[in-house]
Amino acid sequence: MKRLFIFFMSLMFVMCLAGCDNVNKDDFESFINVNKTNVKVGETIKITASIKNNSNKSIKIKANHTDVQKIEDIIMIGVFTEFENHDFIVNSKGGTLKSFKFKKNTLLEKELEYKVTSLNNLEIEAQFCFYIKNELIIIKSDIINIIVEK
Repeated sequence: MKRLFIFFMSLMFVMCLAGCDNVNKDDFESFINVNKTNVKVGETIKITASIKNNSNKSIKIKANHTDVQKIEDIIMIGVFTEFENHDFIVNSKGGTLKSFKFKKNTLLEKELEYKVTSLNNLEIEAQFCFYIKNELIIIKSDIINIIVEK
């Protein structure tokens, strides 16, 4: 009986230690910025999206699709017309997913220049998508509204 009790206590201790290594969405902070929110047709908007690892440790992440060549490619920037569904569609070639080390307190950035070609107002959003172990993490930024002046 005593051995059985020690076995279960040891098992509980190991499970407790294994649970302490969890990483979740709250360990990351996302940002999105644009250089101007009022534009005219023909002007170019500079969009910067970034994500920061606020955890106290480096995290091994895996890309969510095979087109990722460098760690910054986990950042997807979407430019949508007003009232359009914000669907980030990824066409992957298939194959193995690349792994990266997301160092602690590191900021990853990606920039996009977008030329306004219509009078429709725009909505800008970034999505950060990757795997930690076998769990898919999807973090979406705030939405920035762009008003296209006539």
